[in-house]
Amino acid sequence: MRCSQCGNQMVNSHTTVTAVRDRTAFITESIPCLECPVCGHIVIKQEVARTLETISSGRAIPSTTYRAWVFKW
Repeated sequence: MRCSQCGNQMVNSHTTVTAVRDRTAFITESIPCLECPVCGHIVIKQEVARTLETISSGRAIPSTTYRAWVFKW
């Protein structure tokens, strides 16, 4: 697949996505994606995006939980 931003060939990679919903942060690591090695543009497949939506909706049980401090500027 070609990058829609710069036209270079994209490669298989992994990324981390952080979503915030109702003052709760959901951090998901090692998400399979396609990444452009030149400009860094990332494409996530539709079925992976659906799973991310399930995770950020709170309907999934996390494999690891952390305690974090969150400040609003």
